[in-house]
Amino acid sequence: MIGRSATVRWSLLPGIFVLVLVVTILHVGFIHRIAPFGVIPGTLLLTAVMVAMETGSDVGALVGFVCGLVINVIDLNSPFGLPSLLFCITSWLVGVARDYAFPGADRVPFALIAVSSTAATAVYGLLVHAARGFEAGSARTLALTVGVTAIVNPLLSILIGPLVRRVLGVTWTES
Repeated sequence: MIGRSATVRWSLLPGIFVLVLVVTILHVGFIHRIAPFGVIPGTLLLTAVMVAMETGSDVGALVGFVCGLVINVIDLNSPFGLPSLLFCITSWLVGVARDYAFPGADRVPFALIAVSSTAATAVYGLLVHAARGFEAGSARTLALTVGVTAIVNPLLSILIGPLVRRVLGVTWTES
C-alpha cells in the first residue's frame, strides 16, 4: 500500500484486525500497568491516530471506530459509542491534517500526535464528567490525564508506529 493514496479496501481488513488485536493485547497485558500518575496510556487512540497518519483519513476513521468499540469492551464503565465517535472523528481529522498541512512530508511531527491525543482525551473527559456530574477534584483529574496523555502518547508512538507500518504494509513511495 502506498502511504499517500490509501483508501479503505477489503484487503486491509485482515491487517486492521491483526493490528487492533495486537495493540489490545499489549494494552491489556502490559501497557495499562505502566500508568504514570495513575493515568492509563491511550494506546488504542494512539493506534487509530498512527493509522490515520500513515494511511489517510478513510482508513484512520475506520480504525478509530473499531478501536473505540474495543474500549467499550475493555472498559465497561465507558459510555457506549462515545469512544468510537471520538476516535473516528479524531482519526479522520488527523488524516485530513496530514494530507493538507504536511503534503510532502514522509513523517508527520510528534506535535500532531500530542495535539490530537490531548484534544480527544480532553473532550472525552469533559463529556464523561458532564454526564456523571462534576465532582470535587474532577477538574484536577482531567487536567492531569490530559497532561500525561500529551507527553506519553508521542513517546509510545515510537513503539506503535513501526508496528502500524509493518502490519498494514505501508511504504512511503509517492505516486
